[in-house]
Amino acid sequence: MGALDDARSHLAKAREFLEAAEVTLDLGLFNAAASSAVSSGINSKDAICLRLTGVTGKTENHAQAIAELSAAGAAGASMTPTF
Repeated sequence: MGALDDARSHLAKAREFLEAAEVTLDLGLFNAAASSAVSSGINSKDAICLRLTGVTGKTENHAQAIAELSAAGAAGASMTPTF
């Protein structure tokens, strides 16, 4: 599987987790909604970096995720305030 296919896979996961976050939020399941939203954000970062640079890192460190987006060029850097 190439980087573009990987990016698409992460984008699909991001969308699924976002939908789960919305559903669980509507049900008042706030911890589950927050967890799903975080997973959506992580997969979104992976999709963006894979599409723009062809690689993504796996880290629990949010500062490193922000640095990775910043290094992905202007498009990635413009999204860092959301992390």
